[in-house]
Amino acid sequence: MKYKTYLRNHAVLPGSEKSLHTFLNAILVDTNGERKKHKLEKAFNSNSEDALTWSCFDVLRHQAHEKIVPALNEIAEDAYDGNPDFSFEHEKNIQIHIGKHYNANSAAESTELDASIETDNKLIFIEAKLYSKISLPDSEKPHDQIARKLRVGLDVARILTLTTCTKIILAL
Repeated sequence: MKYKTYLRNHAVLPGSEKSLHTFLNAILVDTNGERKKHKLEKAFNSNSEDALTWSCFDVLRHQAHEKIVPALNEIAEDAYDGNPDFSFEHEKNIQIHIGKHYNANSAAESTELDASIETDNKLIFIEAKLYSKISLPDSEKPHDQIARKLRVGLDVARILTLTTCTKIILAL
């Protein structure tokens, strides 16, 4: 389904409209140097992974801590077939980001995440897949999408010197 406005395709809390506008109008420079608003192009389509991610995690990040913890625990349980080896129970500082860019110094790579969760001792990268596949290596990109996110995540976690860092990618 195609919506007349992108606001109809996203769960938008009052006061989040400007943040959503900024998120959707981010510019991607492709391998040919062309600048595109790749998120905005798909923002009207009901199959948009970005719309799904925004709607889930923006609403979640605006909740009270007491609601965020059980929700993140359930997401982890679902991602790991009911057996995650970590929990958010004792986390005090939980930051949820949508579309954040992370840079890896050692590999000179960067990646934009669909969503990420940062705590005092966890760094969690989330790559949402609705109807598309994970990008595999080709002549323009020598590494697949998940491998790049893992490399960047490991490097960022090392840079942050998280004491007991849990490095995870949840594929939704």
